[in-house]
This record gives sequence, structure tokens and C-alpha cells, in this order.
Amino acid sequence: MAALTVEDCYFHDNAAPSNGGGGMIAYGFGYQPTPHCIVRRSLFANNSGSGSGGLLLYGDLTSYVDNSVFVSNSSGGGLQSANASGAIRAFTSAPGRFWITNCTFSGNTNTRGTAGAVSASPPSDGNSIFANSIVIGSGSNPVSFPTIAFVLSDQTIAGTSNVVGTPTFENSGSPLGTDGIFGTRDDGFMLTLTSPGVNNASTAYAPSTDVTNAIRPLGAGPDRGAYEADADTDGDGILDRFETGTGIYVSPTDTGTSPTQSDTDGDGLTDGQEVNTYASNPNIKDSDGDGFEDGFEVFTGFNPTSSSSTPEALSAMLTAVEFRFNAANGVSYRIESSPDLSAWTTVENNITGTGTTIVRLYSIEGVNRKFYRARRN
Repeated sequence: MAALTVEDCYFHDNAAPSNGGGGMIAYGFGYQPTPHCIVRRSLFANNSGSGSGGLLLYGDLTSYVDNSVFVSNSSGGGLQSANASGAIRAFTSAPGRFWITNCTFSGNTNTRGTAGAVSASPPSDGNSIFANSIVIGSGSNPVSFPTIAFVLSDQTIAGTSNVVGTPTFENSGSPLGTDGIFGTRDDGFMLTLTSPGVNNASTAYAPSTDVTNAIRPLGAGPDRGAYEADADTDGDGILDRFETGTGIYVSPTDTGTSPTQSDTDGDGLTDGQEVNTYASNPNIKDSDGDGFEDGFEVFTGFNPTSSSSTPEALSAMLTAVEFRFNAANGVSYRIESSPDLSAWTTVENNITGTGTTIVRLYSIEGVNRKFYRARRN
């Protein structure tokens, strides 16, 4: 039997007042090891139901749910409320298998029943897994599942490699992001690079891509939740997706810089310092056109974005040694230096004599001892 496959869908503001799942219900019998139902890359938001606020999996189903987001779904009341959960309820009285991996749950609630976010009745085959997911804002008992692993939550959850912490999303108040489209890289439930859910999920449970179809993992390991956090390949403090490589700075989310060079314009400041700290142009060495590179202005205490904030002329008198030798006309010479009269290094080569004295000045700043000699080539 072919699986019911639900992909790239958005279920929101639905209600099932009696025995259902507010967003979706999958109902079937006849156990099989291959999936009956697959739900992936979907968003369930603001749904309510007596059996489950978001998704109800009912019967001896084999079901897979991954790379999906469940936000502000609620359950409670009705005939199913004793076994309900806020986001997903997986219910079976016969052999069944439920795999829920790399999903993000936020603000799901359950006024009665077993769990605030996700629950399942123990299937007899013992292979049901809830893993690599993030669960926050779903009460003191957010998950009730046979096997729970690699979950990041604001509550302590029994299981394997589960972590208590704050996920630090990009903007959890805007699940669809600035473009208003779910499943894109500006979605609010993207993890920041400093999140405790980054690079530490299990590869055994992780899908090969995330909810945006980005390759998983993008970093050293897969991330928990539906989204792989963006990489910062050059470590400059700007995410790769914002370093567009056009050479033209537009905004902090379209910097025009290279994602593989930490200092694109070579002025001594990283691209992240220019964009996030000094508001200078990361593609131009001298942002204000005053004749001084941005890095030099910052290091000398001036503003790299103001042409009226300009370093004064800086003069210094340093000690040097004057080295002279007589050079025959047309003969090629080299000058060598040594700290100990034993190991010699060429300082200058291919000096053509003119029948006069050759003069050179060499700085001895920071040098305790150095000897010079001239040799014919």
C-alpha cells in the first residue's frame, strides 16, 4: 500500500472539537513495516483539537514525521482528551511504529492528557522514536514517548543525550520570516550559531536535508530541530547566506562580501567588524574616502565612516645602520646579513656596481645585533 505523503504544507487556525486532530488526522489499520503516513517540511500553527492540537496519528500505523514545525497548537476537552497532546498524538492499540525526528515545537499546550507537546502509546514492536527535536513552552511534561533521544527542551526530559537549554532562534515570533513563506532561510525558527542545539544531534536519526532543503549537516554535525543553522565558513561573524559575493554592500543581510574570506577588502577589519561594529563598507578599504584605510583609522582611534575624522600626520625618528661598500663598474653584488657571523641571509641581490660606493640604510628597530657584508655574485 502506498504511503500517504504530506509535504510542504501549512495547516493553521483549524479546529476539531470532537475526537480529532486540529490540523490533520491520519487514521488506518493493518500493520506494515513500510510507512503508511509521511509528514515532512510542514507547519502546524494555531490549531486546536480534542485528540491533538496539530496532528493525530491513529491506528496501527507506521508513520514518519520530520523537518516540521508545530507552533501554538492546543488540545483538551472532548472524548480523546485523556490521551491528548498539544501538537502530536500517536495512538495505537496494535503494533505500530512512529518516528518523529528533527521537528521544532514551540508554545503547544494541553489542558488535559499525557503531554504538552508530543505523546504516544507504547507500540508493541518497541521501535518508536522521538529524536533530534526541540520542544519549548509546552509545560512541565512536554513529551511522553517510548524512546526519546537528542532533544533540546526547556524542561528536563528522560532519555538519551537530551539537553536542557534555550534554543536561541533567529526570531521565534515570526515563523514565516520576512518573506512570509514557510520553509525558507529567513524563517524565525532558524537556530543561531550559538544555540545549544547546533552540531550535536544524532546522524542516525537525521534526515539528509532540513525543512528548507538545505543539506544536513551544514556544520560539524546535524542540528536539533527542523532547521540547520547557517554556516559561517570564514568565521567573520556574518552568516554565509548574507555574504552574497557581489562586491556591493546593500544591507547586513546582503553584504556583497565573500563567504570564504574573513576580510574581503583587506583593510585589516573582518567583514563582521565592519558590518556589525563600525558600520563601514566591507568591500571598500577606505569607506569614507579620506585617504586612510578603515582598519588604520580604527586602530588609531578615528571613525572610518567620517571624512572629517581623519588621523593627523604621524612622524617618527628611528635608528638605522648605514652600510657602504665599493662596487666595481658592471659587477653584480649581493648584500647579506647575519646575527652571529655564521648563518647568512641575502638581504638584497643583483646590485650592479657603478665604480663608486654603494650606500644602504637598514633599520635596527627591535634588533639586538646584526652584521652585514657584500659579496660578488
